[in-house]
Amino acid sequence: MLSTAPDLGNNWKFTEVWVYPTSVPPYVLMLLGDDKSNFCIFDPNEG
Repeated sequence: MLSTAPDLGNNWKFTEVWVYPTSVPPYVLMLLGDDKSNFCIFDPNEG
């Protein structure tokens, strides 16, 4: 199940980071998963 809000607090059980180094500055996306099997893709550029 995908979460629409990146409010996963400190319950992260899974974190994956994608970095695209060819961009200037490098582009980063994070996949976060909590202890209830909720997942969120977080884009730090979008807050």
